[in-house]
Amino acid sequence: MPEIDRIAREHQLIVIEDGAQAFGATLAERPCGSFGDLAALSFNAMKILGGLGDGGIVLCDDDELAKRVKMLRYSGVVDREFCQALSHNCRLDTLQAAVLLQRLGRYPAMVERRRQIARRYDRELAAMVEIPPRLRGYQDVFYTYTVRTSRRDELRQHLAQLGIETRLQHPVLMNDQPAFQGRVRGSSPRAARLIRETLCIPVHEKLSDEDQDFVIDAFKTFFRARS
Repeated sequence: MPEIDRIAREHQLIVIEDGAQAFGATLAERPCGSFGDLAALSFNAMKILGGLGDGGIVLCDDDELAKRVKMLRYSGVVDREFCQALSHNCRLDTLQAAVLLQRLGRYPAMVERRRQIARRYDRELAAMVEIPPRLRGYQDVFYTYTVRTSRRDELRQHLAQLGIETRLQHPVLMNDQPAFQGRVRGSSPRAARLIRETLCIPVHEKLSDEDQDFVIDAFKTFFRARS
């Protein structure tokens, strides 16, 4: 974000910060959502701070930008009658807001538990797979814990046989999506290789120490048998 901000200021551009999965993450103790002129956060039910369905919030310090966002969230309508711009209905309903406010009080503890789980994975798995990189000054919230290995598919099958759920996040590249055919220039060979090697393993805050023991032991069993 600091690099993007510098370029934007040089060219007088507005920065819209995508913090969809990173609410609670920090860079040099500065929170996600405070870098752009606008910041969008997701409260989809799959996020760490999730509601009962789709939802989100836009953060903004500029009164004029905030006024436009408020208009755009309700089909571009102001004063319930006059449509000033074409947009969608993006309002967050009252029930979702109530659920999210209730969960917000527990959010710091949820994030800290995920960080605790991630630190243990770091210690136990680093000799077997490539673990998520740590960047100086950054504090991740670990929406996912994603490892890399050339034996990804074998490992995933082994974990599945033991009842351990894993996920492949975004296994299809943008330039391979049907909607983008003929609209993307060039290829992405590094990205194509990475999506064949990455695997998300359980990191949710409800994971018990015993559950994590089971996951770690499953990794050790797999790699020990193939060493």
